[in-house]
Amino acid sequence: MPNKSSRSQRRISAGVALVGLAAGLLPVTHADAQDRGNHGSYGRVVPYLWLSNINGRNTVAETLVHVGDDKLEATFALQAEVGKGRWRVVFEFSRGSVANVAIKGVDPTSTGGHCCGPEQVSVVDGPYEFTITSAELMASVQVGPFVAHRGIEIQGGFRYTHQSQDLALTDPVVVGVFTTSWIEPIVGLRYYSAIGRKIWFTMRTNVGGFGVGSEFTWVLDGEVGYRLSDNLDVSFRAKYLEANYRNSSTGVDEYRWQQGQSQGWLLGVGYKW
Repeated sequence: MPNKSSRSQRRISAGVALVGLAAGLLPVTHADAQDRGNHGSYGRVVPYLWLSNINGRNTVAETLVHVGDDKLEATFALQAEVGKGRWRVVFEFSRGSVANVAIKGVDPTSTGGHCCGPEQVSVVDGPYEFTITSAELMASVQVGPFVAHRGIEIQGGFRYTHQSQDLALTDPVVVGVFTTSWIEPIVGLRYYSAIGRKIWFTMRTNVGGFGVGSEFTWVLDGEVGYRLSDNLDVSFRAKYLEANYRNSSTGVDEYRWQQGQSQGWLLGVGYKW
């Protein structure tokens, strides 16, 4: 029987695919855009309401805790970019959290500590909150034809991730706030297309880590926007991020985040200048 994590992954991945399919079914014509195909300077900032979901397998203080459920939490995210001509700098920030109760018993998917920690899963006694804060800073360059209605960008930079969990376990007894953070290199692509004069679409993917920071992280997201005016638009976005991380410590100081998924739907209002 599929677990909640795999069902959530399929929903978000399907959402990204549907965003792309909907955009592909609409006719593409030239559209005004002051940030692409423009040799001058430009900028854009978008605050988002992020309906997020976190799932994963977390090992802390030699104890395995399953993180997440199917509930979407209302959180926030921000995207900002400035540039000139083909070049731009892109900043992304997001914060998501989840509160759940772990189930005591033997984890049937565990390999006895080989990949994901010990088999015994503890009971959470009282409030439990797991929070992920992420920030990306990337340089981006448009390649190929330099036009307003379509563009492909190559991106590269760094991602900062901070994880914090406040938990109280009863068996074994583990109480406190546990945090970890890392910085990793990332590379990726972004595709933009204007659809008519009012609608636009982007698809973005990147990979990172490679043993520097996380073991490996990858991102897929798609966004459809509607231009209200030359400077203002609204957008709907689906995002999926999966990460595997392990620190360099052992024993009680070891920290793992395996099959970790941050995903959800974003509703944004963007301002361009």
